Amino acid sequence: MTQERKDALVAMIQKLRPRISQQRDGNDRPNEQDTKQIFVNPLLGALGWEIEDLDEVRNEYKYRPQDNPVDYALFILRTPCLFVEAKALKSSLKDRKWISQTIGYAATAEHRLAQHAHQIVTTVPARAPIDQG
Repeated sequence: MTQERKDALVAMIQKLRPRISQQRDGNDRPNEQDTKQIFVNPLLGALGWEIEDLDEVRNEYKYRPQDNPVDYALFILRTPCLFVEAKALKSSLKDRKWISQTIGYAATAEHRLAQHAHQIVTTVPARAPIDQG
């Protein structure tokens, strides 16, 4: 990562911190779609992803037609390399349902990494068993 990209990322995080606090403390907390629009998209952009380029970022991506969609699939050389699942700001990322959901996307597509919108969940080997409990 270049120094310019690092600086842009730091600047975006500094911009998002007060926005997160304001939204978290308010009565009208953003839903999942709002969270993607006001937090995830700017962060992905600061990380260097071209969110308007379908060769790099797909929304509501299904690896196979029968799969449930993941909020974001990030592509390198037209191959999905990272899945990002966003949740409403009020959602707890400790909820096993969300963790299993994200890991399920990665296991289904046989990829090795799944990431929640605002924290890394885990690195999993391909075809890892998913805890349903």
